[in-house]
Amino acid sequence: MVNLSDGTLHEYECLFRPDMPMRPQSISAIVQTAIDTERSVELDAFLITTTLDRVGELVEGGAFRVDPVLRLAINATPASLLDPRVEAGAFAARVRAAGIEPHQVTVECTEQQAVADVGPLQQAVAALRRAGFGLAVDDAGAARSSGRHRVPAGPWSAALPAVPSAARATPASP
Repeated sequence: MVNLSDGTLHEYECLFRPDMPMRPQSISAIVQTAIDTERSVELDAFLITTTLDRVGELVEGGAFRVDPVLRLAINATPASLLDPRVEAGAFAARVRAAGIEPHQVTVECTEQQAVADVGPLQQAVAALRRAGFGLAVDDAGAARSSGRHRVPAGPWSAALPAVPSAARATPASP
């Protein structure tokens, strides 16, 4: 993500793009299938673990410059924010084990999944914030985003088609 006012790099979004030549699908379709089959928490657990394992490998191998201002964004569905693996303390420990700090991670909550009771989700978001994590609404302004989220999350992640000028921004070196 870049700061649209000056083009400087703000954070890296950790994206998962599966290589499935016999069954090409977008990650959005995979996430929607996981939601439809009530397996979104399982999918997110896999993606978060895979992402943090890779970050840990890069940090340990010196290929990833650990800078206090470096930030990473990891997507998660609302149901996953209620899962014990993403409970603030457990998630902070997992992030630290990867060699980075919670303040360097923004959890981008998707709007693809309906939430029956917003109260527990608001509590989970508040706990993640107290632990130092950033929170954002994923792809605000995209066709999938309602813009009517009820969990105060702070920054909104914008999909490039929703912000055409972002494609012209030149990020500064991290």
